[in-house]
Amino acid sequence: MKILHTSDWHLGQNFMGKSRLEEHEAFLSWLLKIIKEKQIEVPLSRKLIVIKGNYETIKNELTKIEDKNSWIEVHISDDNAMYENNEIRQLASKLELTLLAVKIDKSEKQLKANELKVISLDELSVEQVFEKRLELEELEDKEFEKELLLNFKELVSKVQSL
Repeated sequence: MKILHTSDWHLGQNFMGKSRLEEHEAFLSWLLKIIKEKQIEVPLSRKLIVIKGNYETIKNELTKIEDKNSWIEVHISDDNAMYENNEIRQLASKLELTLLAVKIDKSEKQLKANELKVISLDELSVEQVFEKRLELEELEDKEFEKELLLNFKELVSKVQSL
């Protein structure tokens, strides 16, 4: 018996506001052709549900899922994601859902902060530490940012000359 298992087709999804209907139709035509050519007797597919948000949002969305055969991928965006990871897994198990992955989404600010942790502060000058910290603020006014950096460097210079 020949079985073909597929998933994660993203049918009906748009890309940057543009319809992918033509692309989806071409994919389904190709898939049907393969099923006929290879004489597949049992084509299988499973829906993949991706849920993104904070713990409360994810918890609410999980409880709404009726199709117990779906696969689920969760993206948590909370500071307590490590703790909530276990809570989500327990809830999915209780609801008899197939949870494929729980991913922790980090903001750009968090990712940049994590980069700083890798660098030893002993390796950086006071000015470099200030520059790194200033980058994390992501100020929109770049002229103001330059002015802050210049003022800080002047202040450090005065303190060092004492």
